[in-house]
Amino acid sequence: MSMVSIPMPEELEHVLKPILDRAPAKGAEWLRAGFETRLAELYQQWQTLHISTARFAELLGVSPWELDDLLRERGLKVTNLPG
Repeated sequence: MSMVSIPMPEELEHVLKPILDRAPAKGAEWLRAGFETRLAELYQQWQTLHISTARFAELLGVSPWELDDLLRERGLKVTNLPG
């Protein structure tokens, strides 16, 4: 499994840190949900050619190869080329 690093605003970190300390599973669930939402938003921008593959990966905090793996794991198209 790949490790993903996402920059987080400090005020959000202050909210999530206590939850992760008290209930790690719940905090992890929230983080996954946020990551999946961000992935979906960026995927739409990428499919409509508003961002490049490199930018998509950068905004998710992963390499282009890890991005490919993430898309394949979710059954999403791994190219934004028409057809």
